[in-house]
Amino acid sequence: MLFRSVRYLYALGDFDDEVLIGRTIDFAFSSEVKSQNAPCLIARAIAGRDHGQLAWSLLKARWDEAVECFPASTIVRMLDPIKFLDRPELVRDTRAFFATHPVPHGEKTLAQILERQQVNAVLRERETPVLTASLGGG
Repeated sequence: MLFRSVRYLYALGDFDDEVLIGRTIDFAFSSEVKSQNAPCLIARAIAGRDHGQLAWSLLKARWDEAVECFPASTIVRMLDPIKFLDRPELVRDTRAFFATHPVPHGEKTLAQILERQQVNAVLRERETPVLTASLGGG
């Protein structure tokens, strides 16, 4: 049975439990989710504050399957939340991944996403100490 409400489907990406995020990513790859909706669900999981990095790792592990199963035009949209993975090690990880896994139907958009990720990482690095100090945490 296909998921009838897109709102409820996409809400699955908001779980704050890593096991449930894993199940959500698996579900996105199942035949129960329309191929045009699955990338949006995965994107929502990557955008998650608690387990976005996990969702990204799970997507990378199934990258070939994603490229094969999902419409080409949805792949780069699925990647947009990578800009929120703003720790230096994640910036290096995504750049290394896309150096060997090009996205032909969205090269320019992917470059912009990776640029925004870099900007966000620089902002995080620069402003975390300032914000922490102003909130009395350091």
